[in-house]
Amino acid sequence: MAVSASNSTAFEARLAGGSRLELVGELDLATVSILREAFERMAPEEQVTLDLSQLGFIDSCGLREISTYSRSLNGNGPLILENVPDRVTSVFKIVAFDELPSIQLS
Repeated sequence: MAVSASNSTAFEARLAGGSRLELVGELDLATVSILREAFERMAPEEQVTLDLSQLGFIDSCGLREISTYSRSLNGNGPLILENVPDRVTSVFKIVAFDELPSIQLS
């Protein structure tokens, strides 16, 4: 499953086996619905991993969508965020995103 944007901002949420999603491109207001659709297709009983190695940008809309989804896992979490680029790690630290109990950075 690859869901991508048809607007000028490029973003994809690619299923990378099982309950693993690769986020590619820029996650912002224009593309957050793509991630929401990908989350809706994930099995609710599985722990989900997001590979952020190809994520170039994330804004507050993207942070909110990930945070909201992580809290919805109802005991099947935490949501695991892997291969977080330095530029995204900086944003996580500024907003204390890395301290949320429903999210695990690895």
